[in-house]
Amino acid sequence: MVNFIVGRELTPADRKQNFKVIIIGAGMSGLLAAIRLQEAGIPFEIIERHADVGGTWYQNTYPGCRVDSPNHIYSYSFRPADWPQYYSPQQVLREYFDKVAVDYGLKRHTRFGTEVTHARFDDDSGAWEVSVKGADGHEQVLHANAVISAVGQLNRPKWPDIPGQEKFRGIAFHSTEWEHEHDLTGKNILVIGTGASAFQFAPEIAKVASQVTIFQRTPPWMAPVPTYHDDVPAAKHWLLNHVPYYSKWYRFAMFWNAAEGILFAVKKDPAWNGENSISAENDELRQIFTDWITEQCEGDADLLEKAIPRYLVGGKRILFDNGNWLRALRPLPLADEGHRPRRHRPAAALERRSARVPGHHRARVPQSVLLLRAEHQHRGARQHRVLLRMRSALHPRLHQAAAGARAGGAGLQAGRSRRLQQAHRPGQPGDGLGRSQRADLVQERPGAGHAELAVQPGGILEADAGTESAGLRTPSPVAAIP
Repeated sequence: MVNFIVGRELTPADRKQNFKVIIIGAGMSGLLAAIRLQEAGIPFEIIERHADVGGTWYQNTYPGCRVDSPNHIYSYSFRPADWPQYYSPQQVLREYFDKVAVDYGLKRHTRFGTEVTHARFDDDSGAWEVSVKGADGHEQVLHANAVISAVGQLNRPKWPDIPGQEKFRGIAFHSTEWEHEHDLTGKNILVIGTGASAFQFAPEIAKVASQVTIFQRTPPWMAPVPTYHDDVPAAKHWLLNHVPYYSKWYRFAMFWNAAEGILFAVKKDPAWNGENSISAENDELRQIFTDWITEQCEGDADLLEKAIPRYLVGGKRILFDNGNWLRALRPLPLADEGHRPRRHRPAAALERRSARVPGHHRARVPQSVLLLRAEHQHRGARQHRVLLRMRSALHPRLHQAAAGARAGGAGLQAGRSRRLQQAHRPGQPGDGLGRSQRADLVQERPGAGHAELAVQPGGILEADAGTESAGLRTPSPVAAIP
């Protein structure tokens, strides 16, 4: 144990040198643990299964991947950076942690390409026995006085249990293990899940794919953050880099607004009797988010019904949004007359062991379909209740939606909400987009029939369903990309 008294350390240096620590993982937490141990003069070794440091920012490389916590707090307080954006892309984060590892000399203490297979504490010796396996298959047992687990939470892909999926003949991969060798241009793509990863990559791949079909169990609550894709302006850079203590205050303010500052809004008030909320403050926050989602749906009642969560605000992770997600799902202006309309039918519904989704039709899915799995990690069986279909490519300017909104338009200040400000939408009719998109949604209804999935050789997806269509509809003709 390390003891301090009036700034003087009492633990003898030789005792510290004989105390070894093994850190599992070289991501953000693992690197920080190594830095602090190095400062304390305690020997350590990092075990990392990847070829380099970075953790999630080394592993996740899907299109649109970026941090979804403000960069000025998602970083080490003792290693501030001049971040290019408020929420920087994956490559920027990876370079940041790589530079930290190099500057502190942590890579020479790291075993790369090595995975921990077993760890056991020996009561007799009072030490850990850690079994590791290298990339060449060589196994070894390491000994340590302490083990720090920094393995992260979402680094083990888990696929949904869909009967018949092993017969699928197309390309299939998980978003956390993105296969960049595939050209998605003109492909029909299935995305399972609407978590944080799908929230980022689905609008990106829809820009080039001919069709993207999203299977959603539960819609996420979305907090309005108009600066989500914005660059940090020059004036802000100057303040952060030149005004004394401003960067420290800015970091604290961002943390407070995203954490303790709104903690009161997710605490239960025993005297509160309102619906769909646990307190007056929670209800106010729910209304802010509902107003934002409603605004982005722009009168599309069908989309709005599927976009509003049924659970309490704060019950699950809240995603940051600048309008990019729902703009990828709501209709766009029809294309010019030169584009030939094409009729589509809703895709086949799916049945899982513990979930039923209605459907009464057959759908043909080309062999070129790519099945992408997102946000199904360390969770139990999931129920896919809503099918969202996105048609045609998205215009490149769509990601700029809501950029004109004032950054503080939906924040909370002193326990009071500030109403959302109306933002200019580049996707409005008359802006020259000239492409068409629709969102077809299928909602589960009690008592409806259900479908069993079977993928036949050659890429034909068939669903033999019950007797009730349960709200399925064939959309009106929409213009297709030639």
